Amino acid sequence: MHLRRTVTQDAADAVALTAPKFKPVTGGGDSPGGDSPGAGRWEADKTALEDARDAVAPVINAPPPRAPVGLPAKLKERWNALYDPASIAALNKRFKREKNPKGGKGESKVPAKDAKDEEAKARRARAIAALPTAPFKSRLQRELFALMDGYRDVVYTARKPPGSARKEPLGPDGSGGGGDDVMDAYLLHVVNHVMRTRTRITKNNESLLKRSKAKEIEMDDDLPRDQGFVRPTVLILVPMRNVAGRVVRRLLQMCPAAQGRADAVNKLDRFAEDFGDGDSDRRRGGGQWIPEDHKRLFRGNTDDHFRLGIKVTKASVRLYVDFFGSDVLVCSPLGLVTKLQESGKSAADFLASIELLVVDNADVLMMQNWQHVLTLFSSCNQLPKDQHGVDIMRVHETHLNGLARNLRQTIVLSSFPCAEINALVRNECANLAGRVRWKESFPGVLGWAARAVRNAGGLRQQFERLPDAASIADSDDVRFKHFTRRVLPRLRENPAPGALIFIRDYLDFVRVRNLLTAEDVSFAVTSEYTDQRDAARARSIFADGRKRVLLVTERAHFYFRRRIRGVREVHFYSLPDHAGFYAEMLGFLGDGDGRSAASTANAPSATAVFSRLDALTLERVCGSARAKKMLAPDANSTFIFTA
Repeated sequence: MHLRRTVTQDAADAVALTAPKFKPVTGGGDSPGGDSPGAGRWEADKTALEDARDAVAPVINAPPPRAPVGLPAKLKERWNALYDPASIAALNKRFKREKNPKGGKGESKVPAKDAKDEEAKARRARAIAALPTAPFKSRLQRELFALMDGYRDVVYTARKPPGSARKEPLGPDGSGGGGDDVMDAYLLHVVNHVMRTRTRITKNNESLLKRSKAKEIEMDDDLPRDQGFVRPTVLILVPMRNVAGRVVRRLLQMCPAAQGRADAVNKLDRFAEDFGDGDSDRRRGGGQWIPEDHKRLFRGNTDDHFRLGIKVTKASVRLYVDFFGSDVLVCSPLGLVTKLQESGKSAADFLASIELLVVDNADVLMMQNWQHVLTLFSSCNQLPKDQHGVDIMRVHETHLNGLARNLRQTIVLSSFPCAEINALVRNECANLAGRVRWKESFPGVLGWAARAVRNAGGLRQQFERLPDAASIADSDDVRFKHFTRRVLPRLRENPAPGALIFIRDYLDFVRVRNLLTAEDVSFAVTSEYTDQRDAARARSIFADGRKRVLLVTERAHFYFRRRIRGVREVHFYSLPDHAGFYAEMLGFLGDGDGRSAASTANAPSATAVFSRLDALTLERVCGSARAKKMLAPDANSTFIFTA
């Protein structure tokens, strides 16, 4: 297995110092499973491609199996119950008839009955083992699980937003529940990992007990190296309680230990109260504009401060367990960071043996506080300050050498690629098995934006390329200088109101706000830190023309998605991470009460600036083919698209 490898310092240094160079491992085409409209493929770095030749990991270029292979018998049964419930129902019905035949009269003694029951259980186990494993639902799910099962780092950036999957009703056997293909793939991998880890430790404990009774253990070197410093081995980071609730409910459906007895899972009432998936309390009346994706994302409990420890035993699952006694941790970055701050010097010890780290909906986490995610990654797999009752002689040698991060698998799932995710994987992930990422081409949203404009006179979209900065640290200054020289004079000289300035980063927002204040420009603001009443008043006075300029941050629009009226022109100080926001901002053009762009002589316009550092966002907005031409060294500095 991957975790049984011995990592040397030379191997760890080689992984850290080698720049990743990705090569395609599957051919281009439609995204697997239809999860994204663009064309894409998987790419692997050199480490993953070389590791695929090792017998430890499956060959990465081989077609993935159509069904999971190598699952424990009980997990296979649960997978079939969720994905092929008819076969399990028929099997249970057959053995129920055998157990209670019609017309049976004879009286049997209790020992004979017990023996008969044991024989029936054995026959049922053999019948389940003979059943074929239910196939995956989609090509995407098949490929994802195959890559995860090889314990490589996986970055998939075409994830559907939370709540996009159709909610299925729960069946009487616990099947259904609305798990999507991606969630089921990584939860199957999580449950498989936990079950194998606990089974290995349990069998070794039994073997050691027998050997100690027979006095066969003479040296400590005979002890198996099968543990970490602490019990938790899986960490799942999700943005909000509604997402965490769906993850945990699906995990319980998939986990064999949570089935059977009525008390197999404890504190379900408390869990339903804390992580309920009911209707959101954030409602708007009066027929207000609410995009469908926003309603799906913020359905249910949207609190972003939580942490939950889950302990999996042979016959039960325990919720709300202390972290040091848990197997799986389902947390938000904020909830876990506050836990680290509340404790003392050994605050991060429960993260010392994380072997599987899943970051689900990373694009939503970026709208919260990405620094919390970086803090947690830097806290994982550090040498613990205290022993916490562990038998040091049974700890993996790689962990004792401080190289546990080289065996940790990281799975990052996001709706789109971004520089923050690339930097996270490059700087914080050093898996010896290498990395695999999803690479796709985007059609862009320029046509969608042109159709969204409520004006018969058409739309003029202008993109201006910034000069290359001397360093990445100077790029913000180059952008601000361009705004001061090119955009600010237009705002001051044009007396007509209706200029909307969209800013992606809050620090840039503060910089522009201070500049407009110093230059005595009439403006209003709506940011993520603006009180909702003040934000509503700012939109109102902007729509009435009492303020000429409105500053809007991406995070504010992400969380509140309010319609903005009275927009005549849009200036993108920086392109949004969410390409759909570009089209939405342009959709506000001409949306006013008598003082709209339709009543002016000029057609509505939009201006955006970009640099080579904005390649990923530019690609999503303009399309992959256009972005490549716009970023070429010999390309023009200004691009105009009309419709």
